[in-house]
Amino acid sequence: MKTGRFAAITIAFLLIGHAAVAVNLVTNNSFEVPLLNNPPDWWIQDSIAGWNTPVQNLGFYNAGIVHSNAFGVAYAADGRQWVWLINTTEPGYVAYQHPIGTVTSNQDYLVDFAFGANASAGARQVRVQLFGFDGVSTWTEIAFTNVAGPEVALTYENKQVTINTGTSHIGEELYFVFKWQSGEQVLLDNVFVRLPGFLGSMIVIR
Repeated sequence: MKTGRFAAITIAFLLIGHAAVAVNLVTNNSFEVPLLNNPPDWWIQDSIAGWNTPVQNLGFYNAGIVHSNAFGVAYAADGRQWVWLINTTEPGYVAYQHPIGTVTSNQDYLVDFAFGANASAGARQVRVQLFGFDGVSTWTEIAFTNVAGPEVALTYENKQVTINTGTSHIGEELYFVFKWQSGEQVLLDNVFVRLPGFLGSMIVIR
């Protein structure tokens, strides 16, 4: 009887004392760093905390972070700032990437993010990509999926996609990329990239 009670207490401790949580593989996921003042309302940069413009895109055009006071509207889906991807002539050159580890075979990644529309109406699309880098000079697109955004101005929609590494480029550096594909201005916020299921860190609650 004592053994049974001890076992029950032990199981309860394991269930309550340990919680499996998904770890966000990206930092500065809400684009709050650097924190902008008013002014400036926006900050166009090819590199911000945790993110930079992909070298494989061979250029940088009109991308950066924006403060919610920029247009007199609380645009941010989370916090006070969001990232802004905009170029009407060369969409392939507008992107931000973030390192997320090393390429492993046939690994799924779940990507959640808020996709926003600016003041002009019209369909928008962003490409979610995985890139492998050999550590020297070669970048290879491993996988991608296109995601449609809201057509209604001044709104955000929460999106979730799954993207898989496939079976090549194993061991290369792995990068997660957002690239503007079409539409007017693409607004992104509150990005969460994680492994599915219970893969991730274990937090002990004491």
